[in-house]
Amino acid sequence: MTQKQPPQHDDDVIVARAGTYYRNARYIMTFILVAMGLWFLWDGFVTYPNSNKVYDNLTRKIDDFTHQGKQDAPECRSLVERRKIMTYHEPFGIRVQRILGFSLPPLAIGLLIHWLRVSRGEFRFENDVLYAPGHPPVPLSQIEDLDKLFWERKGIAFAGYKLQDGTVGRLRLDDFVYQAKPIREMVAIIEEELRIHDATQQQPPINIPPRPNSSNNKDQA
Repeated sequence: MTQKQPPQHDDDVIVARAGTYYRNARYIMTFILVAMGLWFLWDGFVTYPNSNKVYDNLTRKIDDFTHQGKQDAPECRSLVERRKIMTYHEPFGIRVQRILGFSLPPLAIGLLIHWLRVSRGEFRFENDVLYAPGHPPVPLSQIEDLDKLFWERKGIAFAGYKLQDGTVGRLRLDDFVYQAKPIREMVAIIEEELRIHDATQQQPPINIPPRPNSSNNKDQA
């Protein structure tokens, strides 16, 4: 019986770089967080204090009219109506605005650094060797398992490997963080390699009967 040979990919070079949508979405999120932080700072240091000053001035003028017994005067009523549509910002609210303003921009920069690190470099499959950021080169034959628990729902697969020098690790193949098509091709190649390897291991050995001993045959004759 002819045994199946593992697939050969010597001529294949598959490269998966950082996903365009993933990177662009993170840039936009970073911009939004920084802009929100600046907006909060502006409210906390400029808009809210100035609004409170106007509110306090209106209150003083209304009190002056009241003390003079002119609370029913058209000018006083106009000031009262104007104050009704305003909001007085409490010190706690102003403090929260300032805290958020000082916190969001550094948080945005930290998140951006994390996102860029997660999607750094590239995945490359070449000459039956998989190259991945943060991992040594991993020959296809030394990948021992493929976990696809989250593959269908999230496009994430984990490939466990053990190298000849004893190095053990797990590769995270994510078709959202990196370009989807190349990552899926790599997962399919790994899956096919493991399937063929398992089939080869499960094939029963071929029993070859021993050759008859020629000296015994002569004695019997």
